[in-house]
Amino acid sequence: MVDELLASTWEPTDPTFDTRSCLTSFSQHTSSLNALQSVLAASIERLVQHRKVVSNRIAELEQDSRRVSSKFHEGLLKPDMLLNDICAQMEDLEERFTKVSSSAVTIGDKLSTLDTERSRVLETDEVMEALLALNDPSSKLTKSSNKLFNTLHDPNQLHEASRIIKKMSAFSSELSSSAMAYAVAEIERLSQTTENNLLTEFSHEQEKENLTGMRRCAESLIEYSDKEKVADRYVWNVMCDQLATAAGEPVTSSLDPIEDLDALFSKILTICTDQFPVIDSVFPAVACASIRELLVERLFNDPAFGVLSFLDQFLKTRRYTESPPDFASVSSSTSSSPNRDYVRLLCSSYERACVLVAEIEDIDQSKANKPDAVSNQDSSTVDDHLTEPPAANENERIHTFLNLQLHSLFGNHRDKYLQAELDLLQDQFKGIIASVSFPQPPVSSRSKGGVSKTKTVATTTVTITSSPSQSASSIQLVSSASTTSISSSNLEKDISQLESSLVFFETLQALAEDEDVAIKYGEVLNETIDRCDIVLKSSELRGELITKAFTSFVASFGDEYLGEILQEQRITPDSPMQFFILTEALLKRIDFLDDQFEASITPLQEDLPTELTICQESKQKCLNKLESAIGSGLQQVLTVLEKAIGQILTAHQNKGDFLGSQASMSLSSSKACQKCTEYLQPLVTVLCRVLVRIEVNIHCNYT
Repeated sequence: MVDELLASTWEPTDPTFDTRSCLTSFSQHTSSLNALQSVLAASIERLVQHRKVVSNRIAELEQDSRRVSSKFHEGLLKPDMLLNDICAQMEDLEERFTKVSSSAVTIGDKLSTLDTERSRVLETDEVMEALLALNDPSSKLTKSSNKLFNTLHDPNQLHEASRIIKKMSAFSSELSSSAMAYAVAEIERLSQTTENNLLTEFSHEQEKENLTGMRRCAESLIEYSDKEKVADRYVWNVMCDQLATAAGEPVTSSLDPIEDLDALFSKILTICTDQFPVIDSVFPAVACASIRELLVERLFNDPAFGVLSFLDQFLKTRRYTESPPDFASVSSSTSSSPNRDYVRLLCSSYERACVLVAEIEDIDQSKANKPDAVSNQDSSTVDDHLTEPPAANENERIHTFLNLQLHSLFGNHRDKYLQAELDLLQDQFKGIIASVSFPQPPVSSRSKGGVSKTKTVATTTVTITSSPSQSASSIQLVSSASTTSISSSNLEKDISQLESSLVFFETLQALAEDEDVAIKYGEVLNETIDRCDIVLKSSELRGELITKAFTSFVASFGDEYLGEILQEQRITPDSPMQFFILTEALLKRIDFLDDQFEASITPLQEDLPTELTICQESKQKCLNKLESAIGSGLQQVLTVLEKAIGQILTAHQNKGDFLGSQASMSLSSSKACQKCTEYLQPLVTVLCRVLVRIEVNIHCNYT
């Protein structure tokens, strides 16, 4: 409204007004402001009046609201009181209902107890009547009205009779009166008869392969006594059936007992494959594992059909009764020796038994997983997780059981195997040594000083040069002899001795460079270790056998074979060149000890530090002995070398070689110096190569 008044009174002027009408516009604006002030005053007065009216109306509304609110609250008090009254009545009703319910439960419990007691009384009364009937010998000839008595003598109610006789057996065990002695004896007789009849019916159902009938008989027998008797009867029937099948088949025996063992293991695996599902279908789940174990144990240990008796038959060895073979025929008879046959058969049979055990374990695990797969379709994820630990426990149980069966089969043979393996190893090593022909050193006719008794002055220098390959064909013999007053017979004799010495050296060098002997030793040792890993797997004897095998290898290859080559009369001839060439070849063979230790022994004996230390000490002891032999030979060779230098100087040094200090440079070109240089140069070349190799070996041993 104020806006309307202002709009009608205060009108804006045209912005494009003329400056000449300025006075007229000022007077108009003044009159407009006065009119606006009067309008504002009137509007304010009207607004004040309107505010009074609104305030009065608000006061009236507040009074009306308080009046209505008080009336509303007064109206709510009565329903609230009524609701409180209803709640109190409901609490009272609930209390009464609880009392009535507890009374009803108490009455129901009492009624149930009374009903149970009534049933027990009726049952006891019926049992007493049956006991009285059983206590009367003449009751067998008359028809009784007692239901329990008739059931006990009815062959068609065998399963119900087993439940009745179990109750009566428990009841009769408390009877101490002599008047009921006949009834107690009759109950014992009926108990045995019922049990035998159930076992007979179980056998008939098993013969007919009726799994439903077998399951019913098994449940009755397990409820009546225990699972032991029905399990024994089931396994006995399986064994009898297999014996009958074997008796009906023609007896065929192969020349190789391993083939017969394979056939037996195939039969056992077939039996387990066929019978494990039957066990799962017939017996309760809690008894299946023990019955499977009983079947496997009987198959392994049965005296007529089992594996144990078969193993005892063909693993018999004559090694304890026969005299050991002489070493001359070891190499020809090792392949068919009793120890070798025993070890071969034991290793093959144990390896096949491990395969059989693994296959039986796979059968058991696959059967154990089938019910889980079926239950997973009808159960929740929580149920799946709950069934996993029992399956894992079953797998662990059958694994432990089968390992125990392996131990029972081969446990008695492990000590025998250890000794037989060591004896076989010794025989094979001796056979290798016997096959090696060690050359005999030539007999020298010269005296200790190398000068004949006729005091003839003879200088014979033997120089042997060799290529890096050190082949025997590359050795050249250069002989320069200046002889005074020597006979032709002595010259021929010296030449003959030189030829025999050269032949001996070439033979000995070929023997030292021959790798076949080391390869044979390595093959024999590796075969022994491989068999040990099979037969003595997870056994404490494994580390002991590996240690003894390696010490035997060190003693035979190091002490006997290399020690025989390193004998003083063989490695210390008059030629130092020959000694250094042989030493270089022998160092390669000596390295074979370290190679075999690092490749075969260290990885296997890492978990057995004591056994590893024994192997390392035996190897080091052998190396020290060989090093001592080489060192002793080196000392003697240096003596020979010193004498040879002395002979060269004696033969070729002139008095004119000893000049004053002014002409000392001419000594380097003297004939004696040239001869010494020619003699020492090839020796120094080979010696450096040998010494470098020795230094490397020493460094490796210390590291």
